[in-house]
Amino acid sequence: MATTRWQDWIKLLLGLWLVASPWVLGYTLYHTATANACAVGAALTLSNFMGVAKLNAPGQEVFKETGHIALAGWLIISPYALDFASLQNVTGNAVATGAATLVLAAWQLLDALLAKTSG
Repeated sequence: MATTRWQDWIKLLLGLWLVASPWVLGYTLYHTATANACAVGAALTLSNFMGVAKLNAPGQEVFKETGHIALAGWLIISPYALDFASLQNVTGNAVATGAATLVLAAWQLLDALLAKTSG
């Protein structure tokens, strides 16, 4: 059974932050950026809630963290792909949150892969 890790809690908070950030940072008039933050934030929040609540099926750690890495990568490039990179606070938020998520997910993925090979 997968154990709840502190990284899951941090990623859960990052997901909640992403959902709230358009209102906190005041960019709700930029619909593409708002939709992106809310969609990625909701996905991170839901998947990490399932991890924290221990609702994930056993052995899903690698799959879950690979998905988080993909979401983090998208978050980092999304200001440029969706053409809102000129909004510095929005871009900084997306890149910083994506980078933090990427580091935490990669850490958990590495731990999961090492656990699989060692036992």
